[in-house]
Amino acid sequence: MRETAKANALESVTHALQAGVLPAGEDAGLPLIIHRLEDTAQAHEAIENGSGGKVLIRID
Repeated sequence: MRETAKANALESVTHALQAGVLPAGEDAGLPLIIHRLEDTAQAHEAIENGSGGKVLIRID
């Protein structure tokens, strides 16, 4: 994916989240479980064990 396409996709999703069109988090019934990039193995385990939410990995 080209950098321009990535930036456009990120901007679109961000706007949708901010506008409430794409609900996420506890209020939407999908708790966000955030792991650092260094903890990718733990994030993978959380998914395999049925985490009950959205597992995200921070890359910054």
